[in-house]
Amino acid sequence: MSGFQRLAARHFSSSWFECPSLPDGTRVMLRPLGPGDALLLRESVLQLSERSRYLRFHGPKTELSDDELRQLTDIEGEERVALGAFSGMPRQLVAVGHFIRRGEAPDAAAFAMAVVDPFQGRGLGALLLARLRLAALERGIARFTGEVLDENGPMLGLLAKLHARLGVPSWGVRSVELPLS
Repeated sequence: MSGFQRLAARHFSSSWFECPSLPDGTRVMLRPLGPGDALLLRESVLQLSERSRYLRFHGPKTELSDDELRQLTDIEGEERVALGAFSGMPRQLVAVGHFIRRGEAPDAAAFAMAVVDPFQGRGLGALLLARLRLAALERGIARFTGEVLDENGPMLGLLAKLHARLGVPSWGVRSVELPLS
């Protein structure tokens, strides 16, 4: 990435936010996560059903460690970006998506997402992934990579709609490569 690209003004900066409506009319606020969101993030993971936590973390997990919370909320905004979707009063964090640029391949970033159960199947995951894609493209990232459990049908369906390359399942996990352009 050139110095110019690093210095270029970013649309998806720490001050960016958007208040779109989901297909069912529910309004959410999308914005980057920051250090003040750690408690909301901890609560949102606790709101996930056991099944949703299993599908997201590929095993049993009840909460995020302090280090994991820091990694997702103390974001520098260039190599790592985390976007949250907020809804309701009092405000709740209902979805998180993030990417981390891979050191061995500067044009690739590992990505992950989670949507709390009451918001699943309502278009929020697709919306959040679309904004993550735009944020990645403006940082010179050309593809997302990751792993998805083979039993995570909704995520695999979304990725297939976006023409992601899905690997052959190995021990119940598929590798994913999603070209962003």
